[in-house]
Amino acid sequence: MQQHAEAVDHGIATPARRREERRLERRVDDVVDKRRFRQRVERKVERRLSGHAETCGVDEQRGAGGSARAVVFGLIERGVARIHVANRSFARAEALRERFGVAVQPARWEERDAHLPAARLLVNSTSLGMAGNQPLEIDVARLPAGAVVADLVYVPLVTPLLATARARGLATADGLGMLLHQAVRGFSLWFGIKPKVTAELRALVEADLK
Repeated sequence: MQQHAEAVDHGIATPARRREERRLERRVDDVVDKRRFRQRVERKVERRLSGHAETCGVDEQRGAGGSARAVVFGLIERGVARIHVANRSFARAEALRERFGVAVQPARWEERDAHLPAARLLVNSTSLGMAGNQPLEIDVARLPAGAVVADLVYVPLVTPLLATARARGLATADGLGMLLHQAVRGFSLWFGIKPKVTAELRALVEADLK
């Protein structure tokens, strides 16, 4: 232990130090993602979510990673009592329950539509719907009229999922807001200045994405 402490103090890139740095980086990224998800989506769902509300989240096979953890953590902090997480790997969905507790209800991928009628919020944390990828296949028509649909994908800004939700008259939130708020933290760490996410900044980034 003493040798490890000396290695860190002198800046030696030991395997133990690299592992610790990666762990800390992942933890910082998780915290940042959780805050950005809440900042972006909370404005959309403030009047629609309550402590007894249900949420359905879909996460990809390689997932139950940073994005899914950010969503789950943010919703639990908001007081959402039940969060259904559908993953192609049921074990990964179960891992979120082990980490965050009984509010997380693991669901098998083929069951993802079954929980929609009671959901106030649907979140896509997969890469499905991203430019060049297949769209997310989910029956948005089963969501209640007051539901909100959020997609963490931001290329394109209006994914097939969001387009379908809007056609139903549902409120939506795209992934660009989370990206911008996440960039605030990185910019402030690098340059010591905390920029503001404004409508003008969003418009600039939107134009660049088109």
